[in-house]
Amino acid sequence: MPHRHTNSSKERLPASQSSTIPAKSSGAAFVGLPKRTPLAFAARADGRFDIYSAGGLGNDPRFGVKVGEGVEPARILYYIKAMWLTFRAYGNYENRGKARTRYMQEVLGGPKAYREKLEEVFASGERLDLELPPEPAAKTGDGTVAEGTRVLPQKQPGLYTVVWHPIGGQPSVESFCALSDALAEMPGAEVRLSPDETAYIIQLTGAEAKSILSLTADGAKTVFEASVSCIGSDICQIGLRDSQALLKPCIRAAREAGLSDGALP
Repeated sequence: MPHRHTNSSKERLPASQSSTIPAKSSGAAFVGLPKRTPLAFAARADGRFDIYSAGGLGNDPRFGVKVGEGVEPARILYYIKAMWLTFRAYGNYENRGKARTRYMQEVLGGPKAYREKLEEVFASGERLDLELPPEPAAKTGDGTVAEGTRVLPQKQPGLYTVVWHPIGGQPSVESFCALSDALAEMPGAEVRLSPDETAYIIQLTGAEAKSILSLTADGAKTVFEASVSCIGSDICQIGLRDSQALLKPCIRAAREAGLSDGALP
């Protein structure tokens, strides 16, 4: 979940700070992506998180350094604030190209400085615990059934999840608004976002899932079409290439050639 900070006072804030919380069902092929973000919370089977700090993509990509293990979900704000304090103390504010947490690994050499800031947050007495009472799933199926490569049956009988990966992670305004309007009429339905640009529309009956499948038919239909693309130089201020303009003709060529799913890496 990316955050852009603005600085209306003299407080020194990071230019940007991204925190990623992937679902445990993301699969082995996806494990490396969250660890390449400034602060990643890797979900565990026991409901807790392992936390990685100072990773990043782009020039000089790096995996994050593990700074927490088995952390309760209610305590993640302490780790987010510690990341901010660490960057404020050691981040590069002079070189925009290096104003990223991953470069702090060169400066600090390990997680010691982050852990010192984490202890500072705990010792401050500021209460940052989240109140996260579990919400029972009250919705039930209606007897209708949905099937398809983008349909995932949930553990709740009769309910389904629809997977939607907009090409390049950029849904059209029309598709997004149509989906929003449809979900407003579907009690209990939610959208959950993944750092690989995929949306999971959950808590759907079979009939609702069929409707959502139709509304999201403009998304990726193969593994190749679900390729992750950065936003590109047209939007990113420090982008070097137009990644989106490369991805779209590649997908168009693959479709025109009639390549089967899995034919491309």
